[in-house]
Amino acid sequence: MAGMFNAITPHRQTLNYHLDRHNLLASNIANVDTPGFVSKDIKLDNEKDEDFGKLISNHSLDIKDSSFDGEGEENQIFDDPSTKPGNDKNAVDLDREMAKVAANSLKYEAIATIVTKHLGMLRYGANDGR
Repeated sequence: MAGMFNAITPHRQTLNYHLDRHNLLASNIANVDTPGFVSKDIKLDNEKDEDFGKLISNHSLDIKDSSFDGEGEENQIFDDPSTKPGNDKNAVDLDREMAKVAANSLKYEAIATIVTKHLGMLRYGANDGR
């Protein structure tokens, strides 16, 4: 029975990552006028975002990629080195942060759609094709 949900496990981890990243980026935007605030970003221990295309292209029932088991991986928050502080020592670029939020949102929605479709296929099978 647990094997039916193996394909959803990597997507759960990815959804959690994108949710955490959205919250952190929203915090950056909220602190756009805070003197001395340094923009932060988040990543997984073994950057899953690089494999985003792999998750999108392989979203079938037969996913058995154990590298996406979701166990023992923590998000790592770090200061974003790509931003330069202004006169008030604030290192948040509003346009850059909004672009990150938009890209992160697209990825989250794509993974959520895959999970929804997968659960729909399971529901279809459980209802004997009705």
